[in-house]
Amino acid sequence: MRTAVYACVALLGLGIVGQWGLLDFVPGSRPLGHLVTRQQAKDLGEFYAALAKVVGSTSDIATTSDFRNTQILAAKIMQANTPGHLVGLEKINGPINERLVAAIGVDGEVPDGPLTAEMRAKLQKVLDKISEDF
Repeated sequence: MRTAVYACVALLGLGIVGQWGLLDFVPGSRPLGHLVTRQQAKDLGEFYAALAKVVGSTSDIATTSDFRNTQILAAKIMQANTPGHLVGLEKINGPINERLVAAIGVDGEVPDGPLTAEMRAKLQKVLDKISEDF
């Protein structure tokens, strides 16, 4: 089942970045959107909304490390399939990680452990908020 989740995230990433139209290089206007182009903000917003749904709807992501591995894999697929590169990607990693740590972290770090129902709900909520901020 975990393979199915990874495949779905990979397909989602391919679909998001598979649009070959011209990129609009004007930054977005939202808190995270201004760090990347408008098209990338749109794609990343859709990506994080989909990731929130995956986190909330499957038990295949059972631990915080499962979530991190899924997020890293999806980001790599997304970046590999983006013509050129994702402008500002390094700029969004810090703010996103800060939000994740604030939601499910302990003492400034996300512990490697089971993703409880409470943590899953918090994680889904923060991923939805990240999506909105693109």
